[in-house]
Amino acid sequence: MKLKLLKMIMIILFQMKMMNKIINLNLLKMILFFNLLGIMVVFYSVYCLSYCSTKNILASGGGDETCMIWKNPELSTITNKKVLPDQEYRDFQETVSCLDFSANGEFLAMGCMDGTVKITKLSTGKQVTAEGPTESIEWVKWHPIGLVFLVGCADGTCWMFNAKGNFLNMFAGHKGSITCGGFSPNGKRVVTGSEDGTARIWDPKLATTTQEFSGLRFHKAGLTSLEIDSNNSLLLSGSKDGTAILCHIERLKVLGTFDGGQAKSNFIPKKLQKLEKNDEDEDEDEDENDENDENDEKPQKFLGSVESVGFSPTMPLFATGSLTGDVRIWDLGTLRLRNKMVHDEGVTKILWHPTDPLIISGSIDQTVRVWDTRNAENVRTFYGHHSMILDLAFNAKDNQIFSCSDDHEILSFKI
Repeated sequence: MKLKLLKMIMIILFQMKMMNKIINLNLLKMILFFNLLGIMVVFYSVYCLSYCSTKNILASGGGDETCMIWKNPELSTITNKKVLPDQEYRDFQETVSCLDFSANGEFLAMGCMDGTVKITKLSTGKQVTAEGPTESIEWVKWHPIGLVFLVGCADGTCWMFNAKGNFLNMFAGHKGSITCGGFSPNGKRVVTGSEDGTARIWDPKLATTTQEFSGLRFHKAGLTSLEIDSNNSLLLSGSKDGTAILCHIERLKVLGTFDGGQAKSNFIPKKLQKLEKNDEDEDEDEDENDENDENDEKPQKFLGSVESVGFSPTMPLFATGSLTGDVRIWDLGTLRLRNKMVHDEGVTKILWHPTDPLIISGSIDQTVRVWDTRNAENVRTFYGHHSMILDLAFNAKDNQIFSCSDDHEILSFKI
């Protein structure tokens, strides 16, 4: 009986949302009311987006164990009007955590938290599974030209498959989850960043490490993001330690370390709060044990994780987005700060505009903002989400931004 009632409630709520007859506050009140009755009403987060400019297709993955696809997603079809996707893939057993289109737009690779990797041929809808990974998939990235893609896993391995799902290579050596990575712009290198605080450059054919960045001058905590510049010579990485680091790949040299921004005292992520408390408890235990562990290295505390980094495609600049709320623009020639823009809360994702001197940022403050990087002017601020922004995608031809959030919605905005 409860199951039937729950199903009926979900249908009613969905229809009311579709007709825009209910505001967010009333929706929350209804959810609370049903929860008090012992009935759980859940709306799942949308975790990832990918836009294919070749075919004009948008794909999303979420906690509802579904991948959805919109063909020719015009501005009016996502914003204001609640429109059903053109295709849905529901044969997953866990959250769809990441996805990416091939360069020619013919294939879509999807990764799940249970280690499943699927490849869909969009023209036929045929789907195959890439066998190998067994733990949560952190990211998937296609080759810039070829029909091969990489998969980063929580078990510290990176896998390479072709469009048919055939295994090509495995890259092993990291001691923690591979949180970020991909191919270099020329496709001749593989780069990975890990929770172990290191970054590696690999030979894609031999699966051997050609360069490793680690040690005292590198990050002191796990990596969150990285990118190789268009000349294939520089590596930019962001980390939980609150810094971004620029390295020269061939010289194996750290060129500079850049502060993501001073952490705000009123915004400390829960995980970091727990870390602080654990550190305090450990300090007390050490005092009680006198000097038994005197020479042991104590865990370091970090605030303001640099969540997103990127090189400008048109200017000698690079950018960092941090949980401090800062979007910072750095000069690639002088390695000095050029401009700083600030959200009310942490920044989760940044994207450079491919032709204009603009950068797009998504934040925990529920907004998407467009900034002029020359003078730090806030060109546009877009509202509509009711929870933190989790991912962004951009349609350069139509100057169209797509954003997804913890509020289970995808919105579209025109610059």
